[in-house]
Amino acid sequence: MKLKEAIEKYVEYFEQRNTSKTVNFWWIKEHPELLDLDIYEITDEIIKKIVDKYGEAAKLNFKKCVVFARDNYTCVYCKRSLVQYPNLELHLDHKLPKSRYGGDKLSNLVCSCGFCNRAKSVRTAEEFLEELKQVALSVVKAYRLEIL
Repeated sequence: MKLKEAIEKYVEYFEQRNTSKTVNFWWIKEHPELLDLDIYEITDEIIKKIVDKYGEAAKLNFKKCVVFARDNYTCVYCKRSLVQYPNLELHLDHKLPKSRYGGDKLSNLVCSCGFCNRAKSVRTAEEFLEELKQVALSVVKAYRLEIL
């Protein structure tokens, strides 16, 4: 997906959920060359240049736009997506939480639904996924005991 498509989809997603606010990529007009980049070509260095030039206000929506598109608007933990659940609340999540010295690099950010993001809390992605697996196994075991 090209950045231009990613921005259009993110603006649509944002405006469906925030009727009183708008999201604006006003700075992109000065950088039309970025619109033809594939989202996988967007790097932390490109984002840093934008932030250095236009301030922190440009950073969060730019990162959300890139990460949500990269992860196909799908929670990396439970796999629910906007296609299945049009009202799904999506968050930008840190695989390694900031409280555990995880940074804001794109490689540490993932798309998460609100439920999984709150449930994950300060655990790492690996710890949370392991816990989900254990919960699922206990449900399966309880179900098997119940039907026997």
